[in-house]
Amino acid sequence: MAKKMEQEYGVARDRALQITNRVRKLVANPDIEALKETGLLNEEITNASIQDLIAELNEQDKRTIEGRWNALAKERGIYDIVGADALLYDPGQGGLDPDKELVSDDGESLTIQEAMITAWREEILIEAIPRGIRLGNTEFRTEDSSQMSLSQIEDGFDQEGLSEQLSRDLRSSQLEVDGDLLALKDVDFSLEAPRQDRVIAIAAARRHILEHCGASRDDILEALEPEKNYPLGIHGAQARSKGFEYEFRRRWWADLVAPGLRSLPDIREPAHDSGIWLSNEALTGGVESETTVETILNEGYVFELTHQTDDDQKTHLVTHFEPDRPSMTPLKGPPAFWFETVENEERFSVRLPEIEALHPVPYESLADPLAGAAFAAVRKQLEDDVASVDEELLRKMLTDVVADATSVDRREALRLAMITVKHRDGTRRFAVDATFALLADEPSALDRAALQALHDAATDEPAVLKEHVGDLAVYASQDSMCQAAATHGLMELAEADPASVLDAVPALEAAATAETEATQSYAVYALSCVAEAYPEEAFSAIAALIEVMQSENETTQTNALAALGKIASNYPDAAEPIVDELVTVLDADAKRVRNNAVGLLGDLAQAHPAVVIEYADRIAARLEDNNIQARVNASIALQRAGEADPAAIRAQQDQIEAALQDPSPEVRANVCSLIGNANVSVPIETLEEVAENDLDETVRDRAAWAISRLR
Repeated sequence: MAKKMEQEYGVARDRALQITNRVRKLVANPDIEALKETGLLNEEITNASIQDLIAELNEQDKRTIEGRWNALAKERGIYDIVGADALLYDPGQGGLDPDKELVSDDGESLTIQEAMITAWREEILIEAIPRGIRLGNTEFRTEDSSQMSLSQIEDGFDQEGLSEQLSRDLRSSQLEVDGDLLALKDVDFSLEAPRQDRVIAIAAARRHILEHCGASRDDILEALEPEKNYPLGIHGAQARSKGFEYEFRRRWWADLVAPGLRSLPDIREPAHDSGIWLSNEALTGGVESETTVETILNEGYVFELTHQTDDDQKTHLVTHFEPDRPSMTPLKGPPAFWFETVENEERFSVRLPEIEALHPVPYESLADPLAGAAFAAVRKQLEDDVASVDEELLRKMLTDVVADATSVDRREALRLAMITVKHRDGTRRFAVDATFALLADEPSALDRAALQALHDAATDEPAVLKEHVGDLAVYASQDSMCQAAATHGLMELAEADPASVLDAVPALEAAATAETEATQSYAVYALSCVAEAYPEEAFSAIAALIEVMQSENETTQTNALAALGKIASNYPDAAEPIVDELVTVLDADAKRVRNNAVGLLGDLAQAHPAVVIEYADRIAARLEDNNIQARVNASIALQRAGEADPAAIRAQQDQIEAALQDPSPEVRANVCSLIGNANVSVPIETLEEVAENDLDETVRDRAAWAISRLR
């Protein structure tokens, strides 16, 4: 094929091989294969370019073999899919002889044909520029191009064609490629596409900004619909086929339009990603539009304001605020805007005609003493509209706090961190880190509120506090206004992941015996969670749990009992002091506490019956409890402990015999077993009555078994 092309077009072999090489790459291109598989590409588009290639090339009305290939690629739609990778550099387009020698700024020289072959063999990008070519990142020009006029540079953009497309795409009158767009000539873009197509896309975005006195990224994307009107590269072709493609829009903006707009001298980039791109005309030289002022005020938090007074012109660093009144528009005259100076917090209003210049001051540009105003302004905007503040800016401010908390206004920064913790999920972890960095050694009411905000967040997402267990432990172990909030945070962590708070057990011990009931409750519940999963880690808290078992709070008592039960079941040496304390709450007013206490004694009796049986009389008294669960638990505890000392069980004969009439069949069955096991001297006639007439089969069977044991 290459040899036939040499003969047909009279070109060197390397120039023919460029095209056959492109064909082979085209057949193997994974993007084209993917489009075929999804049904977005007809196979005829590529087949016609592979079969009868010379005949296809001859149908193209171009002077060079490269120009013919490029025209074929565009005609068959290959360029729309593959983009610039499908095309070859065409020396005929720039009107330059392939053997013409070009020179770089460094004095390196080569011919256009040499550059073409180098680009093909080494897969380096080659493209036309005014009076020469760009090979990779190096520009080569003819020796007579050192002094170029503006019109000559404009020619490099194909001014006539560019103006025509801009006119059509932007629905405006015939446009010329003005000097501002020439700033794009040296910008390297990561989105691969013909350079002129890229310039057109950026120019469209710029025109939208100019015509609308500013526009956000989302405004521009919605208005221009790049997947329909500017589908550059392979992703653009895919997006156009599908009708909409979020990923293409993201890349189109991030890799092409945003970098291009940044390079333009008449466009001002916003302080955050979702902000408004403005023209310099909207930022300086007087402001005539109320909408323009409102747009600028929505762009930032701290501003430099220049305005006219009666006899002078003044410039201030200010923040904007809305006054507490129904309307900001004067009854007569132009609208007024309210500001507060950053340095001395002086408040004043300025009417629209008095504003000479107004522009946002980036947070990074503020000196440390002034940053507090930025924190306050951002916080106020979050309070008004939680979604309106740019995430990147929030992260930057909060990260700065963590890096050096002493360089910011602590109270304003802490307030900002608090509201971010509450309302911004995506930035919450940064705000949590900032909050701990800002907490005072001697906490105030603001610090307590901050810790409470952290707890509220941890209720839904406990993991946000995981990295700060040590910080929480410090506050939980100290008697201060922050102790309850810090302990509450540890409790949320312990419930979700007991292992995460093991290092905080000593702090939880201290909090368990705090004076405030809430702090005790949080700490005891946290310890019960630890004891459930890691009883050995909670062993040191036995004394504190025993002490707090006397609490009047029913929930606290219950959780303390649960924790002690887990510890005692794993540590025999701890059973005796725990049993001694359990007995003291068997008469508690709260039925749940009584139930849990006697139930826990039953659990302990399995491993330590000799310890529990010492209190047989106190346990037997629960057989007369008005709560059924307490009676069931008491019958079980006596059964399990009785084997250690049957005589102690026989001593409770009166309560045991009376329990044969208990409404609960479970209690009656357990008592029958207890009588048989301990040989309790209950009259045989009484047991026979139960064995013959009890309504429950299990009870009847157990009574018959007890009779057999007593005879």
